[in-house]
Amino acid sequence: MMGSMSKALLLACLLSLSFFSPFSDARLISMTVGRSQNHVFTSREVHLRHLLGEAMKGKKAAYRLDSEDSKAFFAETDKTILEQLIAEESKHFSTVRLNESDFDRELKKLPTALFTSAEWKALKPAPEEWKEIFWRRLQAEKFIQFRAQSSVIPISDGEARRYFEENRLKFGDLPFEQFKENIKIFLRRSQVEQRLKDWYEVLRAKYKARNFL
Repeated sequence: MMGSMSKALLLACLLSLSFFSPFSDARLISMTVGRSQNHVFTSREVHLRHLLGEAMKGKKAAYRLDSEDSKAFFAETDKTILEQLIAEESKHFSTVRLNESDFDRELKKLPTALFTSAEWKALKPAPEEWKEIFWRRLQAEKFIQFRAQSSVIPISDGEARRYFEENRLKFGDLPFEQFKENIKIFLRRSQVEQRLKDWYEVLRAKYKARNFL
């Protein structure tokens, strides 16, 4: 009987420690929102990634913490998971690794408004915590850019004309030559986007990634 009570008391103490900290003004968020074979994703991590992303917009930044049951938060969770997978995959490609000088340069661009915002103060992240998330974001962007550039395949006049003929109503009675270059740009962009989507799905399967929301 006493042993059971002691175990219950110990469990209660551990639970209380997980929800309270000496930093009473900090918002501690620890809900698990996803995982891969080598990483567990938390809602706190998703919020930090979102705020850092807003900061990268400069004057257009809108600092807010989305509700964790919202569609916006679900989308942010997906992006957080994907960035981690891409950053992990980049470790196998030395030519696309983010160097320290580039990272430091981007760090200096972060506005003071981010660190003084109520949302950032509520999370109260340690430097090593948010810098890891920021590094991951930059590394993922660099690798995506590399993959996008390597996925471009020239579009022939024949392919552009075929698209023109199959979508004739969009172009009215105007001649093909007037739209040829714009069609090629559109088809190249669509091709790259599809190849990136396919790559993302390969990474999700490779690293057994799941969004729990």
